[in-house]
Amino acid sequence: MRPSRVGVRHGSQVRAVTTGLGFRSCRCAFGGSVMLVGRDVIRYSSEEPRHFRVVWTEGDDVVLFDLDAPDTRLVRRPRAEVVDEIRAGAELLLDHAFDRHPNPAKLTDAQIKRRRKLFGLLQPLLERVPDIFDNRVRGRAVADLEREGVASAKTVHSAFDRYWRFGMSENALTPSFSRCGRGDRTPGDTKLGRRPAEGKPLGVNVTKQMEKIFQKGLDRFYVGNRKNSLKGAYELTMTDFFVDEVVDPATGKKQWFPKIEFAQSGYPSFRQFRYWYDKHPDILGIRRKRAGGSKYDKDMRGIVGTAVAGLMGVGSRFEIDSTPLDIGCVSEINRTVPVSRPTFYQVTDVLSKMICGIYVGFENASWLAAGLAVRNVVEDKVDFCVRYGVDIEADQWPVQGLNPARYMADRGEFEGFDATEFVSKSTVTVEVAAPYRGDQKGSTEKKFDQFHRLLRTKLDGMIEKQVRERGDADYRRDAILNLNEVTACVIEVAIFLNNHNKLVDYPRTREMIAESVPAIPVMLWDWCIDRGMDELTRASVSMVEFALLPVANATVTPMGYRYRNLYYKPAGREQWKVFDRARQDGVKAARVSYHPLRTTNIYLHEPGDDGADFVVLELTDRSVAYADVSFDDATALKKADDVDTANRQQDRFVGLARLSSNLGGTNASATSERKSPLTASQAQGHKSNKVIERDRERSRRGTGLPTTSVAANDVEPLGKALDGGAAPSSNDRDNRMNDYLP
Repeated sequence: MRPSRVGVRHGSQVRAVTTGLGFRSCRCAFGGSVMLVGRDVIRYSSEEPRHFRVVWTEGDDVVLFDLDAPDTRLVRRPRAEVVDEIRAGAELLLDHAFDRHPNPAKLTDAQIKRRRKLFGLLQPLLERVPDIFDNRVRGRAVADLEREGVASAKTVHSAFDRYWRFGMSENALTPSFSRCGRGDRTPGDTKLGRRPAEGKPLGVNVTKQMEKIFQKGLDRFYVGNRKNSLKGAYELTMTDFFVDEVVDPATGKKQWFPKIEFAQSGYPSFRQFRYWYDKHPDILGIRRKRAGGSKYDKDMRGIVGTAVAGLMGVGSRFEIDSTPLDIGCVSEINRTVPVSRPTFYQVTDVLSKMICGIYVGFENASWLAAGLAVRNVVEDKVDFCVRYGVDIEADQWPVQGLNPARYMADRGEFEGFDATEFVSKSTVTVEVAAPYRGDQKGSTEKKFDQFHRLLRTKLDGMIEKQVRERGDADYRRDAILNLNEVTACVIEVAIFLNNHNKLVDYPRTREMIAESVPAIPVMLWDWCIDRGMDELTRASVSMVEFALLPVANATVTPMGYRYRNLYYKPAGREQWKVFDRARQDGVKAARVSYHPLRTTNIYLHEPGDDGADFVVLELTDRSVAYADVSFDDATALKKADDVDTANRQQDRFVGLARLSSNLGGTNASATSERKSPLTASQAQGHKSNKVIERDRERSRRGTGLPTTSVAANDVEPLGKALDGGAAPSSNDRDNRMNDYLP
């Protein structure tokens, strides 16, 4: 028992008391006034406390109902006498457990119908106060109802008792069906329930031991195996727990027989198994385990909150998601060439449901494709729509140059190193949804349904079924639109949803209701912007593109910034000094961003001269041949060259062997003509010897130009003409002097 608490209500002589039983009561001090009203409960303290309810009071009389009596007992007493008893020590209970307050959500239709019927019977009788409190008068009124066939006397008397006992309200008449019947019984040998049809086994009772077997079978074959139905789990339970396996010692063969105790009576029926399952105290837990936590939370849990709860305004959270668009495309060059379904990315503001960005293309769902949708968020929507032949006004799609506070995305493309770098470079927070929980991005999921429903009304080539059956039309044969035309149609749908589609059951705030703001995305967006209810930040296309680019480490070398075996340089020559330092002090690493599909430029993470957060690097002459291709293509080209080099090694070695043999043969032929090295005297005179050999080479070397022949007698040798006919000296020392002296 809890200790008593006493609290004084100022301005009156009445004291509030909490008794040891937990009831709050009033005690009147001497000389104070006491007011008695209907439904009050009075507690008389004695060895055995008694409780009475005030059912009627008028003038000097009070009618009390004995709450502790097993039957209906009404007592009519003078008001002054009851007041004196309260002043003498009786308690007027404020909080007690005598009134019945059932949970309306848990009432069945049968309970509500029964309660309404009983209250309808009592209502005209209760108007006959105070006569109805007289047992004889009440008895005659009940007898009249029974003679008229309205209800039995037992039913009406019981309704009166419950009405006064449980609070004198319609709720007091709520039937307690859970307390009806015999309750839990311990089955014996005798089969409970109706007898089976003639010829059928008698059946067995479901005992506590059998319920344990049912639980094991349910856990093994139903909860832990989603393929089995409840009927399949029942059958497997019967075969696993109610059949004995016997091995014949003579033949070694296995045989199966019903357990001895069930051979005559038969097995528990599926109806008994189903009844036990339906009454299982943790049936919701079983369903959660069978479906899985993610699927249960996504498709089977109760929904009591909203996605907009806790958001400051527009831009507090953008949701991004992708899906294959349910339409086939054809080539832009030739409409007879079918192309696969495009990927559709969509960015939606959670608060206003505004479609803030889209991407429609043939990139698979990836960080690159998601980045294109994020880029479209900050892009000028008027220029974007004009590229696809759609003319709009700026106020029809007023989302440009803005970044949200956070993105909610899937774990795939937005989980990893690229997303981390995006957060650090853009200051946008990325929230990742739980696996298999599409309901956490309910705004975008619902938009996908609306897009497909609206596109399907007019466009050819839409997919009607995800799995085609025999005889169904092939959407590829009906496809007629190219990618640009499909993108234009998607833009038209986005404009409609943003400007003309009123949201049904949107949870508007009190301020929105007061100002009659319709639940249309563009109006909700403008209303929040006008009142400063947003978490948007300014951003440019170049800033977002740079933030979205993957980040890697490049190497500063004397030949330039090397990344994936390609060399880059800054445009300004004054920034080339880093290459001098690399040659003198050694290479070092540098952080760069790159576009996976374009090798022409990479972006160095250093402040630029124009105030940007990066410096643009371009390919050097050494690597310019690989411009305007993707990095994967460049790597493939270099790999192909390496493979070609490896494949040519055999020819190289063959050629090298031939070269070695020819060089060795030439050397051996010369060695055969001179067996030993030159002597010291023979090694002299190499310059004059060179002149002689040069003249001999000149005489052997012809010319490709036409020449005329001259008679030998008509020409005087040039050397003889210059030296006056003197023969050249054969002395080597004289020759050296002639070479150097004038």
